[in-house]
Amino acid sequence: MKRIAFLNDTSAWYHWGCTGTSEAIKAGLAARGFEVTPVPIHLLYECGPVPETAADFDSPAFFNRFFQENLAVTGPILKNDIILVNGEGSLHGLSPLARVLLYLAYASKKICGKNVQIINHSCFPDSSAIVENSPSAAVYRGVYRLLDFVAVRERYSFELLKKMGINATLAFDCLPLYIQDHPVNAPPERSRSIVVAGSVAWLAEGITALAAYIRSMAADGYAIKVLTGAKDRPAQDDLAFLTALRQAASEGWSHVDARSMSEWLHTIRSAALLVSGRFHYTIASCMLDTPCIVLDSNTPKNRVLCEDAHLSEPLAYSTDKLDVALRTRTVALLSGKTNSNDATKREWCNRAERNFDGLPRTMPENANPTQMIRVYSGESKGATAFFRNRALLDTLTSRLAGESPRVLFHAVSIGAEAYSFAIYCQMRGIRCKVIQASDISGEFLERAAAARYESALLESMSNEEKAFFEVFGETFTPRKSIRDSVSFLPACSFVTAEFAEPYDVVFLSNALTYVSPFEQSQTISRIARYNTRYLILTAFHPQTIESDLRSNGYEPLQENLEAIHDGWGDRIFGNAPEGHSWMLRPFSRVEGYEYKYCAIFRKTDS
Repeated sequence: MKRIAFLNDTSAWYHWGCTGTSEAIKAGLAARGFEVTPVPIHLLYECGPVPETAADFDSPAFFNRFFQENLAVTGPILKNDIILVNGEGSLHGLSPLARVLLYLAYASKKICGKNVQIINHSCFPDSSAIVENSPSAAVYRGVYRLLDFVAVRERYSFELLKKMGINATLAFDCLPLYIQDHPVNAPPERSRSIVVAGSVAWLAEGITALAAYIRSMAADGYAIKVLTGAKDRPAQDDLAFLTALRQAASEGWSHVDARSMSEWLHTIRSAALLVSGRFHYTIASCMLDTPCIVLDSNTPKNRVLCEDAHLSEPLAYSTDKLDVALRTRTVALLSGKTNSNDATKREWCNRAERNFDGLPRTMPENANPTQMIRVYSGESKGATAFFRNRALLDTLTSRLAGESPRVLFHAVSIGAEAYSFAIYCQMRGIRCKVIQASDISGEFLERAAAARYESALLESMSNEEKAFFEVFGETFTPRKSIRDSVSFLPACSFVTAEFAEPYDVVFLSNALTYVSPFEQSQTISRIARYNTRYLILTAFHPQTIESDLRSNGYEPLQENLEAIHDGWGDRIFGNAPEGHSWMLRPFSRVEGYEYKYCAIFRKTDS
């Protein structure tokens, strides 16, 4: 098992948004089979001496002293294989914390020879956030050019690193992954409350205007709640913010000091509106469909977040007549309809998963020897493989023997699974009337139709399977008879797709993980209208899948159920979360296993 030292763990630090993002990262690492040693952020603040000059980074004497005097931090580095730095908002300028993190990354790579990655972060070497040739940027460049993998959470950092000559992955903050795996029950209706939160960049002159806004909205009958809270070591700027606000407005609002992630999320979810200058608070409000007004921060991160979520640009605390501007936006938001931006949520979750893309692959012992293909296009993410689950293909094609079924693939990505099914049909002598496939990404469908894949993927295939492909140097393609048997439809969402002609078999693999439970229910209801026999589903919401399928006339196919479950080797982890995830726990006959661990469902009247 690969071991990771997780530096800058913010699980018990600052506010609950930091807790959520670090917990999501640790859960993702554990579920992927890594042994994780967390190094909390407060230990990094205690490190000393802090490097003062560029010469310190290459000094053997400084290295020896630093590593000997900070063993609570450096010990895990020396004992683990991979050093994963959770950057969040810590890599801003050359603060003592930023210098410690940069030095640890540099020394871990150059002197200790470790695999070093910085993920889940914004990177702003200067306060201006756009200068790529400054002395501080030179320090960052000297560190980042050595790293094995870099994932940033917003576009400004991505573009800045690109100008600095650093190859980075555009990912996202991991808080959406926590919220996705810990659903917050929606209240019957939102309370008539407005939640106000602080900002790392709040200004005294803006507090007077904020107090006037609070009094104005309280006079209109809104309950104003000022939200803070942390698992431990709360944000000092929040405490100062509360003190200043109490001096400016002693009445008209109440303080909610959230004692848990659940309380923090529920407070935001049940509000009519959130007003905040905090990056994580805004992410939570968007994930929970709570309208929000964003105040500015100390870097452009809030600005680019608003662009991502199609929100109005942030208001600065120095804005003239800030109270009037806040009230104007509030009236506009509260008088309109609250819409769920599911496309943005999916994009954020997809991008957040990219924080893990630099990790070496770990596989359980019973893993299928298939090689995964991972592709990205805008907000769409594809993870597919040829012959991904042979037990499933064997079971399904044995039931279709002697028939001529009509088959549809949703979320087909770049076509590997549709071609795999077509090959198994030819092996079994099944002549399908049609095999049609679609995906939400037109770019993926173009690649599927082109049908060119890297030759290295052939290594995981049997000789019988390889016989259905033609090799052209470094690439291969399915034989013409296989390509001709699969046709690709125009791009469409599986949630809203409708078809006039029926399909005997419908595939929807590893896609429901990107939609809400409500959308899952909608999707299965729609598919039931045009699916007559078999529905292949994987990576769904396990808490609601049984009721969704039963209400639409489906039952689990018990044949080879355990073998098919074990066939998802790359998705099975002993410590996988119990809730909604693409990950699966090892097979067991827990309550509801017939639905939770099944992949082939059939219409009860077929």
